[in-house]
Amino acid sequence: MSNDSSQVESVNATQAVEDEQKETYSATRWVITGILWFLVGLPGLMSILGFIGGSWWMNTLANFRTQYVLLFAVMLLVTLVFRRFVLSLVCLLLAIASFLPIVPTFNSNVQANVDNGPSVKIVLMNVAHQYNQTEYQPAADLVSQEKPQLLLLQEVDKGWLTEFYDLVRDDYDLVSDGARPDHYGIALLARTTGDNIVKVRGAKSWPLTWRDESDALICIPHTEAYITLPGSDQEIYFYGIRTRPPLNKQRCDATETLIHNAIKSVNDQGKMPKIIIGDVNHTPWSTYIKQLMTETGTEVNSGAYGLQPTWFAPLPMPLRVPIDMVFFTDDLALYECRLGPSVNSTHLPLIVTLGPKTHMQRDTPTGLKGLLNSGEKLVEESLDKVKDAADTGATQNK
Repeated sequence: MSNDSSQVESVNATQAVEDEQKETYSATRWVITGILWFLVGLPGLMSILGFIGGSWWMNTLANFRTQYVLLFAVMLLVTLVFRRFVLSLVCLLLAIASFLPIVPTFNSNVQANVDNGPSVKIVLMNVAHQYNQTEYQPAADLVSQEKPQLLLLQEVDKGWLTEFYDLVRDDYDLVSDGARPDHYGIALLARTTGDNIVKVRGAKSWPLTWRDESDALICIPHTEAYITLPGSDQEIYFYGIRTRPPLNKQRCDATETLIHNAIKSVNDQGKMPKIIIGDVNHTPWSTYIKQLMTETGTEVNSGAYGLQPTWFAPLPMPLRVPIDMVFFTDDLALYECRLGPSVNSTHLPLIVTLGPKTHMQRDTPTGLKGLLNSGEKLVEESLDKVKDAADTGATQNK
């Protein structure tokens, strides 16, 4: 009896341990499932609200499309590893939905300047002077290497336009000075030496001050100028823009006003070719930028690898966002679009070359557009070969 009792107690103890292990496993499984749903659900909700829009913070959520895609792709792999297949399907659908708005930006609009026609090379450099108050040489080295005809500086103070300008004044004129001690200084420099000098007239940066605090948020200086390229009599309207970062409703309202002001200034120029360039603090998926492009009839730069993510510079490319951009009307062609190296700023420089389109202009698309065109051409060639073979067979049968 004693042995039987011991065996029963041993079986019961074993069963109790197994039951406890099952309960622990079940609880752990629920915890893991809950954590995974949270990690997918929160950014998923943010992505969906970005599509809905309607308020400043929803519009702001739309700026992080590339980050959503990356996150959902990672979570898709994680949920597959943990065999949460329903959640994997949710990740896949969210990744696709977030990716679709990005697809058009992969269609590079860089063209080949086959006629070697007139062009202007522009470097946009947000130097973030409050983070970089003494390191002027990297920016000067970039200018010396690239030799742009126009250089638009943003977030510059008087120190930058003294120390930095001393390093480049032999080759550049400061044609517009809008230095300020905060984050919103702006300045335009034009190259005065070498070939292909661009003529600049009417350059100005304003407003630099405000009447009272109620105007402070919308008093961000912009730069306007009329440029004429060598070998061309056509003037191009140049608008250097800056907006507020989307940190609260007041700043987003100010950005909306600044965008409206830019639209009016640009549209007042009639049918003249136009360039809008600057740090707009929003991405092309933002309501504000969509409005700017729609109402001015402009397109945004897209290089060989799509949009050029400029901020936050120390982060790897997939984690940066494209907020430094150039917009241009369809009578201009984009010949070059790439990022420059770090100049110890929170932004990477944007380097673009544009020029008037000519009747000889030949579109040489790259990126997704080039791939699709190549695919269409391959299909057409294959169909032609099949048709030729069929025609040859029919002739021989006769």
